Amino acid sequence: MKARSSPKWMSTSDRSVGRRTGCTWWRAGLLCVIAAHAASAHPLAVTTGELRVDGDRLVVAMNVTPHDLTHAGIDSTDETAANAFADRLAGAVVTLDDHGAALDPAPASTGTRSWRLDAATRYVTLQLRPSDVDGLPGRQAYLRVFRAGDAHPAGVAALTGPGVAAVLDTKALRAPGKTDARPVLAPDTFRVGRIELHVGPDRVAVHVVLPAPLLDAWRLAPRQHPDTLTADEADQQAAALIQWLRAHLHLQVNGTPRAAQTWEPQWLAPGDAPRPGEQAADHSARCFASTRVQLTLSAKLEEPPVRVDLDCTAFNAAVLGLETRIVHAGDELLAGILTPHTAQMIWERRADDCLVRVGHREVTVAQTTVELADDHPAPPTAMENP
Repeated sequence: MKARSSPKWMSTSDRSVGRRTGCTWWRAGLLCVIAAHAASAHPLAVTTGELRVDGDRLVVAMNVTPHDLTHAGIDSTDETAANAFADRLAGAVVTLDDHGAALDPAPASTGTRSWRLDAATRYVTLQLRPSDVDGLPGRQAYLRVFRAGDAHPAGVAALTGPGVAAVLDTKALRAPGKTDARPVLAPDTFRVGRIELHVGPDRVAVHVVLPAPLLDAWRLAPRQHPDTLTADEADQQAAALIQWLRAHLHLQVNGTPRAAQTWEPQWLAPGDAPRPGEQAADHSARCFASTRVQLTLSAKLEEPPVRVDLDCTAFNAAVLGLETRIVHAGDELLAGILTPHTAQMIWERRADDCLVRVGHREVTVAQTTVELADDHPAPPTAMENP
């Protein structure tokens, strides 16, 4: 799939920053389709801005152009109306702490919004609520993110539609880039669903990692507040998700359907590394938009696998694609995207090699004699939490 090009307003250096921070524009486009599918028939309005740390405050400044005003039906010569629109635009940016609570506002100038940063808040989730601006469901915002004291952006927060979030690491954001090389933005693994098929000599394991907002597309279990996930709600969501995946993930080994013998749910905050068999110690409410859930399902085999098939039927009008990869003996053999039309993953051992297929992508690889360890690797997390 061809990578989505960077927005034209970004400089060459900004685009290189986007690559260094792991931002792949085709993923942002995929999320736009998933989260804002219903908005596709409406006009699109793109706004740019900047995000900085100023002492103990987080500040967002929006760049309002005459085109933005014309698009919103506002006379660009009417300074009062233009300032009011700039305020509404900045006010559409929502900031949430680790537990899904809104950050406390701080004084700000026209066209900006400012929030107080508590020293205990490690991750801040950004969302754009476009209905708060001008009623255009297609509005998007791209915010260049600056570390404290830096003149060049360290990343771009792409707020491409309702439900799409960008997650800031405030510890990295407060540190100058010369002394801290950690990314200031969580990578897109926190925004895109992923399925990994692990094939071993005596068992098959499937890791399903999903951003929590994706669960709303399947309407699995009710929640009390749109921005938070309590411990009880997490248990209800996990139980409902297991039942959903039992019906929509179909595993066959050597031509025989196999039901998963174990299902291990795990809820992950941005700094959590997936560890099968373990649960996070923090059972308090989580920020729903920045939370992931990982389900590890596995089946023990009585004989070595010759062919493994995994079919997925979990797609609908809002969920149009899932990242996938096939792993054998600890080595990633093939990655791709499952869609409603290419919804199958295959690993097959042949006489001299292995056939690996994800959707339309297919490769043959040499057989390996390295066996999958009992403690098989979990999907990696790209943001460290020292």
